[in-house]
Order: sequence, then structure tokens, then C-alpha cells
Amino acid sequence: AGAHWLWEAIHVTPGPNAETVPAYECESYLQFRLVRTSNAVRKRVTARQARPVLVKLTSGSTGVPKQIPCTAGHMLADGRNIISTMEIRPDDINMAVIPLGHSYGLGNLVMPLLIQGTAVVVSREFVPRQLGFWIHRYRATVLPAVPAIFRALAVLSDPCLAPPLRLAISAGGPLSAAIRDAFAATHGIQIHNFYGSSESGGICYDRTGQAALAEGVAGAPLHGVRVSVSATGRIVVESHAVAVGRQAPIRLSNSTEDTAPLDIKLRGEAAPANLYSIHIGDGLSHGRPKRYVLPDLGAWTDAGEMRILGRAGSVANVGGKKVHPAEVERALRAIPGVGDCWVGLLRLVAKTAAPGLDSAKPSDPTPATQTLSGDTRLAAAVETNLTRTELEHAMAAKLAEWKLPKAWLLRPLLPRNSRGKLDVPAISRELS
Repeated sequence: AGAHWLWEAIHVTPGPNAETVPAYECESYLQFRLVRTSNAVRKRVTARQARPVLVKLTSGSTGVPKQIPCTAGHMLADGRNIISTMEIRPDDINMAVIPLGHSYGLGNLVMPLLIQGTAVVVSREFVPRQLGFWIHRYRATVLPAVPAIFRALAVLSDPCLAPPLRLAISAGGPLSAAIRDAFAATHGIQIHNFYGSSESGGICYDRTGQAALAEGVAGAPLHGVRVSVSATGRIVVESHAVAVGRQAPIRLSNSTEDTAPLDIKLRGEAAPANLYSIHIGDGLSHGRPKRYVLPDLGAWTDAGEMRILGRAGSVANVGGKKVHPAEVERALRAIPGVGDCWVGLLRLVAKTAAPGLDSAKPSDPTPATQTLSGDTRLAAAVETNLTRTELEHAMAAKLAEWKLPKAWLLRPLLPRNSRGKLDVPAISRELS
């Protein structure tokens, strides 16, 4: 009949004639008893026990930001995973040029401060020429940032950031090998790629700074995080930091054979001592971790690192052949002179014929070509001063001709949102 058993705690104050008194001396104590209750009562009790203390907002780069309710346990687990994997020390000084309210800023800046006292220097705004002097003035040792910031710093050699900077972390968008190599040549320090989501916290990290970025390699799973690839090719993450998802299946050991049939391959390190009971802060997080299925497609490399293949469902059909936008993005990012880019599917709603569309000049404000209603084309928006002809010539050596975008938007600077990520809705409006 939907009845459940719960432990009920009763606060008891022993009287002078009490028959039962605890073995230890005290003025009052808690007494527990089993009570039979209904589903509705059980859900209300469970809701009170798991009351959210923080609501994350996603970046909203592909639409309206989503709300992600998180408990203290989720946030502390994510902070512990990041601190352990990236070897962030209590005596480090974080340089904050990313928003503190985003999942990236919460995990890499706020949680190390709260958990172990890692200091944070917060900049009021991002001024590339000032950032180097701030790093030297405050002796900042860790810089978590986004690719656009590292691209700006790569061309500023005065002052050299290392030392005091010892660790550079990039997240919030794909990092190109060109930006990583240019930053290393200028400042003598490698950028470490970091992959995660607002729903699950940190997922993978490039520990060496040498990941094959041109092939979409994001790195290996963080400590305390298990990553698998589903039968449909989507990335599945399990950890105590996952705030949205189902509870992970019970696993008796760390072997791949103990996973659910959904998983093809499982990688990642269990948290210390016991996967289902890990220390976070001064407390203990009990229970199984949650499992979240990401919208991204992935595959394992021979070195045990996750390769991001793109988004599930966003595959273009060109003359009966399939091409994934992520493959085209990687080819574009590898071209010298390309800062950032976005490649996606453009569903066109009207027929227009305007000369000058698909302009070869990046300064031309005209959007890309439109074709018949209901047609779908691969579209590309590129931050560059190169022409369309130059881009297509460079891509021809890497991709078949039918994989090249048919609609282009070329700008020296693409629109971005308040968190420094490409504003995909604004880009789509310009393209369409």
C-alpha cells in the first residue's frame, strides 16, 4: 500500500522516576524508534534532509540558463575532486578573471578557498595588459580562465607570467592547440584542458598539458569521478558531485565487468577508501553517487583519455553522408589565424538570393546564404581576419569537400555572453 518504515528521533528528558536511563550521564538524549509511514510523508522527510543550499545557473550559451539545485555535499565533493586532481595547494593564490557564480568559478575558486583556505585575487574586469602585472603584484600561482583570455595573453610577452604562475587551466569551451602552443612559447607554461558540466561538476582533466587537442581529447577522469561511454556513444559520469541524475548502480569492485549493461567501457579512479562513503570537509558523505548522461558524444583513446566527438543529435546529412559539426570545428581551430569558432546546423526558413552573402571579407556584416525552406546546411562562425577562400583552402587538406560549411559568418570578434562564452543564439540569428 506504499507504506515505508522510517527511523523517528524523539528528544527525551529523563524524569526522576525514569525506568530506562542511558549508560552515559546526560540531561537529555535522542531515542530512535521504527514507525510505519506513507510515501507522502517519506518524500517530505527526504526533501527536508536533502534541502539545496545553492542553485547553479548554466551559462545559457545555447538558450535560457537552467537551474541546478546543489547540496553542500555536491559542492564539497566537486571541490575535493578538483583540488586533488589539479594539485591545488593551500598556499597557492588563485587569480580570478572568470565569474565566481558559474560552475567553473565555484569549483576552482570558491571551493578551494572554503575547503583549504586557498586565497583568491579577484579582478574587477578583464584587462589583458593589466592581468600580467596583477599576477606579479599579488604573486598569483594558479590561473583558471577560458580560451579567449589565454588567446589574448599569448600575444603579450611583457611581463612573462611564469614565475610566479605555475598552473594555467582552461575550461568553458574547446581549447585549440594553436592557443596552447602560443601561450607556452610566450610564457613558458603549458595550459591544462579541463572538461566538466554544471550538472556534474568536473569530469576530465589534462594532467600533462600535452593532450591531442586537435583530436578533441579532453583528458582523463578526475579523482573520485567515474566516466563511461553508453551504448549510444554518450558520455556518462558518476560521482558524489553530480547534482542532477539517477543514483549509480551498486558496484562491488572497480572492474569494468561490474558495470551496468549500458556501459561499454569504464574509466576513472574511485575516491579514497570507499567509492560510496567519501570524506568531504569535516563530514562524511554517505550513499551511492549519482549518474548523469551528458549530451556529448565521446570515445576513449588508447591512453585512457576521453575524446569529445560533439553533441548527440547534431549531425548534418550532406547528400546522404553524415558529418559532425565538432569534426569541422577541430579542423577550423587548427588553422593559424583562427581565434575561435562555432559550427552547427542551420535550418533555413526562406529562399533569398542576395549577392554578397557568404562574404569573403570578415568586415562584411551580411549573414550567410539561405536556401529553400526546411533545408539544413552546415554553418560556421569564425573569429578571424582570413577570407572564406583562405579558410576553405586550408580545410581542404584535412576534410573532404562535402564536409565544408555552406554558410559562413566571418568576424574579427564574435558575440559573447557575460561569461566569455560564444553567444550561440546571437550567432545563429546572424547566420539565419
